[in-house]
Amino acid sequence: MILSKMNGRVRCDMGGCTNPAEYAVGREGLPPGSRLFLCEECAKKIAALVVKAEKAKKEREK
Repeated sequence: MILSKMNGRVRCDMGGCTNPAEYAVGREGLPPGSRLFLCEECAKKIAALVVKAEKAKKEREK
């Protein structure tokens, strides 16, 4: 997986969000158009959800 900083004029891919994308997330070797484009706000929200899910998973495994 790759995460790159955007410098183009692309909108965030999250439904209902109209902010400009600041990050592109994708797999190496695939075309740039297949990447997920996210604004900073949506990227932070997704990161927080992943952290929360990982914590819940670790608690269940105890």
